[in-house]
Amino acid sequence: MRVRLMAVCVVSAGVLVSTGCAHNGTSADTSSAPKEAPIRPPKILPGPPMRITSPGRVDATVSVLVRADGTPDMSTFRVTGLVSQSTWSDLRSWIAQSLFEPARQAGIPVPATAKMELRSQ
Repeated sequence: MRVRLMAVCVVSAGVLVSTGCAHNGTSADTSSAPKEAPIRPPKILPGPPMRITSPGRVDATVSVLVRADGTPDMSTFRVTGLVSQSTWSDLRSWIAQSLFEPARQAGIPVPATAKMELRSQ
């Protein structure tokens, strides 16, 4: 039985790179402070197809940090939801082989988390 999966990339709103911020406890007018440029989320590039070797239901979210060079940081790979152990391994292998267009902030590549929702049909 072949499992069809639909992947929708949704990127978390925050960048996983912290920026320094000083706060001295007094209220200040921040309306004139420059605002950070919005982050354009990472996108998975065409590459090896996703291969699921075991049949079964999949209803999960996959997330991974995408570095500024477009490679996934597999130490941050997470799957939450309903998947079998073999499907988890298949997803991990697929993400590890994938390349991403990195997130960009003001045109500069930045690390950010890519999230994909997977549902069997």
